Amino acid sequence: MKLYKCIVKVGHVGSGKYVERPVFVWARDAMEAMQKAKSLGGVKKGRQKRTGSSVLEVQPADAADADEDEQTS
Repeated sequence: MKLYKCIVKVGHVGSGKYVERPVFVWARDAMEAMQKAKSLGGVKKGRQKRTGSSVLEVQPADAADADEDEQTS
């Protein structure tokens, strides 16, 4: 399992509007990371089940990245 940083669209800020937020998930690969990130609460789901539109970016991360991001938010 690897730690992935996913930039996702979140929030209820109006039709077609969103806020970008990083989330960290443990997954075997980038596709699984995208699926897990989409299943989190508050993440915009998109109209199709397999669309990746709610996940803007997926990249490998380490625990230091997650700790650093939590301290800045």
